[in-house]
Amino acid sequence: MTIADVIARFPNENETTITDTFPLIENSLSCYYGGSFDNVCDREAILNLAMHLILVEGMNNSNTFRTVASQSVSGVSVSFAVPSTNNNQIGFFNSTKYGAKFLSLTSSNSGAYFI
Repeated sequence: MTIADVIARFPNENETTITDTFPLIENSLSCYYGGSFDNVCDREAILNLAMHLILVEGMNNSNTFRTVASQSVSGVSVSFAVPSTNNNQIGFFNSTKYGAKFLSLTSSNSGAYFI
């Protein structure tokens, strides 16, 4: 996979951000997902994973990961949801639409269920 693959798949995202950040996450992609880019289904998952990691890498602080529970306009008030500590991995991936898509694409790859 190359920077051009990510730019082609996500033309609405900032090309400079992708170009600048991709080298920082490129070597860690296989740590998150061991699929083959040659497989069409794996390719979509890997591209969404890459875009998720690019966006996460560009976030300045952990406040970006907070989910807004409510907000008001005139009073400029924002309330944040209390994050669940049950599964931080799901929260991490759900912090961007690309991470959520990655989870969705890989959810059927969880293996067998034992009874």
